[in-house]
Amino acid sequence: LWVRLLAIPRPLLYAGILVLAGLGTYTLNNSTVDVVVLYILGALGFVMRRFAIPVAPAVVAMILGPQAEQHFRRALQLSQGDYSTFVTRPLALSIFILAAISIVAPLAVKSVRRSR
Repeated sequence: LWVRLLAIPRPLLYAGILVLAGLGTYTLNNSTVDVVVLYILGALGFVMRRFAIPVAPAVVAMILGPQAEQHFRRALQLSQGDYSTFVTRPLALSIFILAAISIVAPLAVKSVRRSR
């Protein structure tokens, strides 16, 4: 059965996948908004692939983002809105510094390579 799918021309296969994905998304909540979101995110994924932007970090961010935001809000509630809680603890400060380095380091390396 799966081998026969390879015989189907790719444009027809992709069209069928789009139709079935849209149908499945619509039947989940009976909402056309969900289908629009599906196609917008699909177009975004296509553009990301086209320009060689890695898709995996975006997927991880979409999965972990809501959880991280919930825990961030909980931490702010426990600290009574004091943001300094995130930098006064040694572990939190070290994680924050590592995150900042991981964001800044590639940009710095790229700018140094361009200047040479």
